[in-house]
Amino acid sequence: MQDCSFCTLITETDHPARIVSLEHSVALLHVDQTYPGWCTVISKQHYDHLHEMPDALAAGLLAEVRRVAAAQWKVLTPDRLNYACLGNMVAHVHWHLIPRYEGDPNWGDAPWPIAAETHLDRAEYVALAAKLAEAIANP
Repeated sequence: MQDCSFCTLITETDHPARIVSLEHSVALLHVDQTYPGWCTVISKQHYDHLHEMPDALAAGLLAEVRRVAAAQWKVLTPDRLNYACLGNMVAHVHWHLIPRYEGDPNWGDAPWPIAAETHLDRAEYVALAAKLAEAIANP
């Protein structure tokens, strides 16, 4: 898709927040780490809406969302895990996998709004991405 920021992002193989490239998706840490371990799983093929995807692709993407979520659960041990597929800001099918922890800024409610974003330094993104990649590779 022309001018899609996610179409560009998924090709950046040296991105510090890149966790893994799977068959149907690329998983990255979200730039905002208000919820430690927040990931975005982005379809490798551009579709504006989930219902437009062929069934096999949508099923494959969901299976990969589940793999990333299992890795988050194993590595991060959150109290809950929220899933969101919105497309309001970037019209490219992607999922937010948001670990939730008792006492987090919006515990017991939706993860939004966020008062102020939390950013890591490059080494912290790289280290957390590597831990998650290891857990995805070795469930």
